[in-house]
Amino acid sequence: MTDKEIIKALELCIEGGDGSCTICPYANTPNCYDESGKDILDLIKRQRAEIERLLQKTQQPQIGTTKELKVIKLVETEYEKAKNLEYIRNPLAYALHKVWKMVDAEKGRWEE
Repeated sequence: MTDKEIIKALELCIEGGDGSCTICPYANTPNCYDESGKDILDLIKRQRAEIERLLQKTQQPQIGTTKELKVIKLVETEYEKAKNLEYIRNPLAYALHKVWKMVDAEKGRWEE
């Protein structure tokens, strides 16, 4: 059954009415309640897994370009180096400043 057919069958079962069983996608299925119940549960599980996958995807940082990734890697590297320098009070600020100077000195390489 397709997802649309499963939903249609559930709607027909809930709403009831004369002749609803005859137009149900499960009309010729023995034990239609059991079979439709299994399919409904499977549909819910698949949709829940898709929602969780999409939530995880939206929670990940969306960094688009290779240049951005290179700059982030440079900042991380410089930050790790700066943490070990005794005279640096703010390693992150030092790393950001150093990378900014590197990028500024090589503008042509970083521009699109």
